[in-house]
Amino acid sequence: MLDRRRLEIATSNASLGMLADDVLIAIFHYLSGVGLDHPDRHSLQRALGILRAVTELDTRQVATGSILRTMAPLGALEETLVQVTNASGGADTDNLGSLISIYIAELEAVLNNTAENDQVQHIKDLFERLAESTLSQSEDVVRPSRDDRQEWINKALNS
Repeated sequence: MLDRRRLEIATSNASLGMLADDVLIAIFHYLSGVGLDHPDRHSLQRALGILRAVTELDTRQVATGSILRTMAPLGALEETLVQVTNASGGADTDNLGSLISIYIAELEAVLNNTAENDQVQHIKDLFERLAESTLSQSEDVVRPSRDDRQEWINKALNS
């Protein structure tokens, strides 16, 4: 059984991972020349909002705004910051804000249909790593520990 904190982390990672997948689909549509449909734009705009929220959280200011309220509890935001940091290649805290600003500008360029191929590839790389990282972290969180498995086995055998 997952405790509340582990459940929050798993939920946050799952949500962020699904958004990363949706962003990747939008990027593939953009690269193929099909154009961005409404769901693609919505996914890219949500990703923009989350990256902006992460920059607010990273500066240790009290974060406000609708995107942040939808990500409550604060633990989910902190987990998002960890995942974006990991997906950014482990950038140190001093460079993370400027790197996220670059990601924001690149996402805006995609939304404005003005992104260069290297910008699109940079965003694609970030969200591929984010999708992989969140999936891996979710699996780690929900996979029972040896002690939990042994407890479950003992209960099952004694029933």
